[in-house]
Amino acid sequence: MENASAKIILRTDFERTDGTNPIYLRVTINRRTRKYSTKESVKEVNWDSDSYKVKRGDIKHLQKNLVLESCLKRANDIIFNHKISNTPLTFEVFEKAYLANPAKNSSSFIDFAINEIERDYKNKGSFETYRTRKCAIEKVKTFAKKDVEFSDLTYNFLKKLEAYMIGCNNCQSSRARVFRIVKTMLNRAIAQDLTSETPFSKFKFREKNGEREFLTAGEVKKLEELITQPQTDKTIKRALIPFLFSCYTGIRFRDIYNLRHKINSKWENNTDLYRNVKCN
Repeated sequence: MENASAKIILRTDFERTDGTNPIYLRVTINRRTRKYSTKESVKEVNWDSDSYKVKRGDIKHLQKNLVLESCLKRANDIIFNHKISNTPLTFEVFEKAYLANPAKNSSSFIDFAINEIERDYKNKGSFETYRTRKCAIEKVKTFAKKDVEFSDLTYNFLKKLEAYMIGCNNCQSSRARVFRIVKTMLNRAIAQDLTSETPFSKFKFREKNGEREFLTAGEVKKLEELITQPQTDKTIKRALIPFLFSCYTGIRFRDIYNLRHKINSKWENNTDLYRNVKCN
């Protein structure tokens, strides 16, 4: 039986014009190796050679690590399937499976949906959309406790999924988001002639706008005063400064979270600096 393994590596012998090094999937079969591009790159200083992941110093570390995780999982699944079926594995066989559309000739709705979500993201889609869609499909898989085929998506399946999410205390808007994503992916499958049935002709779900609470001017003022007080713990200051920056600028907190930490450290040493970014 072939001895095969897969590993994510950083190519340190080649540097791109932007100063980053390409990240590859290295596959070994019977002591022979081949490398496959993940289409991701990172500066060597932001590469963790122990965990084979992109460090938080890279502003897109979350997105890149998700792509690397997906590449490695796909490779390991191919190797595992050949081991349990006791069939020969060559690089030609591996490449045919690895480079092919994983949803092609498959009855799995989960495989199809994940492939569509990853394809959209690679085609310059937003990370927030990618994350939201993938979480929704993972929730469906968690509920089913198995792979979900197109034939599984019936009216009764969706009703049970709805009851499951209610039991998990998911609000109406969260439940509607999951159903909307499932419906979108199912419509794509129908357009590609992978299935012809849809339970959404009978199953209806209601959208609901989320209710948001806003801080008053007085509450924001109290937070400003809390930062300037010497007895305020540094941990609280580190949390309040980006939060107030979000209040003043309208930038999402997740985007502020991805800012370089050295910017935050400058603010920590000058408690008056944050006032200069306040908007009228």
